[in-house]
Amino acid sequence: MAKTMKIVTAGPYQKKILYSRGHRSDSPKQRAAKRRASSEAQKRLNLKNSREKLKLTLAAAFPTAGSGWVCVLTYRDECLPHSWDEATAIVNEFRKSMRRERRRLGLPFLMASNIEEHSSRHQRLHHHAVINNTGEDFALIRRCWKWGEVLEFHPMRVDKEQNWETLAAYMTKETPEKLGKHGWTATRNCPKPEVETFTVSDDTTLQAPAGTHLISSERRRDEWASWELIEYVFPTGQRPPKAKRRRKR
Repeated sequence: MAKTMKIVTAGPYQKKILYSRGHRSDSPKQRAAKRRASSEAQKRLNLKNSREKLKLTLAAAFPTAGSGWVCVLTYRDECLPHSWDEATAIVNEFRKSMRRERRRLGLPFLMASNIEEHSSRHQRLHHHAVINNTGEDFALIRRCWKWGEVLEFHPMRVDKEQNWETLAAYMTKETPEKLGKHGWTATRNCPKPEVETFTVSDDTTLQAPAGTHLISSERRRDEWASWELIEYVFPTGQRPPKAKRRRKR
């Protein structure tokens, strides 16, 4: 007997999913139970969800508190775009300008941003952006954002109240209303989360490694099948280690 393990790593963040695998000798009830366990585990993994993808992108690209600036970019009346596509084109132009200026200074440029229309303060098209921190960046960002004002500018937080998940939730809150549109984008050089899948023995269980900060854990088990999930964050500057004795499915 065996189980499937999936590990998702993004910067210091790691999520593990463990669920029962089917076997040719399983009875119909056992196969059905294991299919349910696999389905529930995949729902919890949810890597195709826009919010989850953004959370992982933010964790990989901006792994520590203060590694990114959180900005709100607004428009002057005369520059206000008339459509979602026009706003996208403007953000792309801003991104190219920032990349060019950072390259001239010999500095990297990473950015994730969204397009938003409705909020408590900005009832018109505007953008939330996370840009990597290279020091004194406000003047450069304001110079490159020539369509309006940079209303907010503060270091990204990674703590219990505000973190990659809360920021991703905020930046994707309007995405379902824009069917067929991308709620957020990121520069191509943003690090990608790593996903690993392999087989482990049936008696394997999940535990957060020593010294990590546990975010959440769930588990379900019945007579024939089980699934488990655990999420945690490694201390600042510490990379999650590679798993040992790995065998791909």
